[in-house]
Amino acid sequence: MGKYENLNNKLNKYLRLTTFPIGVRLLQNSEDLETIKFLKKPEHKIALYQIFSYARYYGWTMGCTKEDNL
Repeated sequence: MGKYENLNNKLNKYLRLTTFPIGVRLLQNSEDLETIKFLKKPEHKIALYQIFSYARYYGWTMGCTKEDNL
């Protein structure tokens, strides 16, 4: 069993999360968002916590810039 698979099993066992854990990557340039596969961007301005919720509940890869946030 791999290192990350083992870590995933322990998180699920002890935390009993109801949604996906998410990771956050901060980029220097907004042009770098275009290189990410299956990226979804908000169509209108929304709060940052809503972007996190989309990623957690639906498993989507979300991306935004500061102009996309309320």
